Amino acid sequence: MRKDVHFERGMQCVDCHTSIDVHGDGNIYPATLYQVEISCYDCHGTPEKFPWELSVGYGTPVTLDGDRGTYKKNSVEYLLTSRGNVKENWRREGDTSYVYSRFTGKKHEIPLLKKIDETDTYKTKQGKVAMSTIHKHIEKMECYACHATWAPQCFGCHMEYDRRAEGTDWITTSKKVDPVTGRQTVTKKDGNLSLENRSFMRWESPILGMNLREKVSPLAPGCQVFYTFIDEKGEIKALNKTYTTSTGHNSPTLAPLQPHSISLVARTCEDCHTNPKAIGYGTGNSRSAGKILGDSPLFQDLSKGVYGDIPGAKTGKWQVPQITDFPFALDQLVTRSGKQIQNMPLPEDRPLNEKERNIVEREGLCMGCHQYHGTPEWDNIIKKYGRAETPEQHEKIIEEAFKSFIEKIK
Repeated sequence: MRKDVHFERGMQCVDCHTSIDVHGDGNIYPATLYQVEISCYDCHGTPEKFPWELSVGYGTPVTLDGDRGTYKKNSVEYLLTSRGNVKENWRREGDTSYVYSRFTGKKHEIPLLKKIDETDTYKTKQGKVAMSTIHKHIEKMECYACHATWAPQCFGCHMEYDRRAEGTDWITTSKKVDPVTGRQTVTKKDGNLSLENRSFMRWESPILGMNLREKVSPLAPGCQVFYTFIDEKGEIKALNKTYTTSTGHNSPTLAPLQPHSISLVARTCEDCHTNPKAIGYGTGNSRSAGKILGDSPLFQDLSKGVYGDIPGAKTGKWQVPQITDFPFALDQLVTRSGKQIQNMPLPEDRPLNEKERNIVEREGLCMGCHQYHGTPEWDNIIKKYGRAETPEQHEKIIEEAFKSFIEKIK
């Protein structure tokens, strides 16, 4: 797993995060994302504006009018957080900004997107198109939706509660505190978690959904609980059960997060636009799969389970027990018909809606051209432009074809 680029360059948590981020501001928030006052824009700005030209609250549901500016003291200009608070180790010098590391004292120049855009010094064509040409990416997405190239994903949390085992009564224990030492007196009672396990773990590119800021964000399991209850007689009263939340969703949950796995090399266009998992449909649940299987997942239909490792063997046993009330995949948030099949933590959190999913999904577009393979029209294209032996040649041919189309409709 690749380190976060900020960490690779020698920065530490405190170089970005503030006291409010970590210790709060006196308010109790329903999620830490409400409390965090910094954002990528605070240092890097956007292709159209420097950080000091952005409004206070830019990128959040609440913004103030006008530029946020900087704070000046003793001829030093300090950058401000999205809430307008001074960050003393972020400093502006002309049209350049620096982070002074609190850990090492090293001076790090901050890449400013507006300067990169004005000088056209993007590292790749893909980066320029994603951030500048198609400005909706900046407006509608968290920067880390693309630049967090991986996230820890622990799918499936299987918990077994056994009334025959003795465990800690955490509610009673929390109330038995010595006022002098602060130590708790542990109280035991019948009943304990005798097993806690996972289905599987993944570390690659995560699912995408909408967070409370109405921006596209990575999602990770948090948590996808399936519980088993064993009573005092050893009888299984509930086996791999889920429940229904107050919002009417299945209780397994996918939650927005900032993975802190930022990379200069972002996710590719294809990793979002042709990846059913990224869009929320689950691994392999493509448009083609939807036409054949409907809402049933291509992989991981948990209601079927996996029985035995040798088909038909008399000694076979359940390798993966059936979870009959969850006929879906763990990396699936929404079905092809548009049904949300997992919970999300906050009322504002949601899957991409139908319009958004349709805009994002571009899987299968190869057919638009390649259905004509072997026809006279196809042969004429090859005669004029040559055969696409490399991705670069393919890109060039598509570009020329698009230019021809533009000329035709003028």
